[in-house]
Amino acid sequence: MNAFLELGARQISAPVKSRQCAAEKRAMREAEQKALAERDCMLRAWTHWHRERREEALAGPHSALVAELFAALHELTLKDGAKLVAFVRAQDWSHVKADVRFTLLHEINNAITRLREQAGMPPFDEGVVPERATAFLIIKDVMFGVSRRTEFPANSETVGE
Repeated sequence: MNAFLELGARQISAPVKSRQCAAEKRAMREAEQKALAERDCMLRAWTHWHRERREEALAGPHSALVAELFAALHELTLKDGAKLVAFVRAQDWSHVKADVRFTLLHEINNAITRLREQAGMPPFDEGVVPERATAFLIIKDVMFGVSRRTEFPANSETVGE
């Protein structure tokens, strides 16, 4: 450190140092509070936007499918992975608009994540190895016409695995 800065730091009286330190802490708290307020504002805006997308999906041309999927998600348990995949496979997703599919995929992800957390499991468990497909990954592929994963794992019927 610079010898002059050390000397200056030693010569500042305790009350002045205290005021300087308090001012620095206050400035840091204000910056943190501003960042938190901005984050909260962005979260509220995103939540409002997603609620609108959900309501549009429920009121749109595929409202019966959307309502049926929401009902299935409401009744979902950790052991219903194969049922959920079968339900999604039974639908014709080619006629459903992409934004509706993304909204539904988001709702499916939220339901699976909520169930996993309630069971004390980590919220996400996406397979790293291509052979280890989770219910979410299979559903995503089915909804968007990707044929990477074709079968639900035989050794697992749970949503969370």
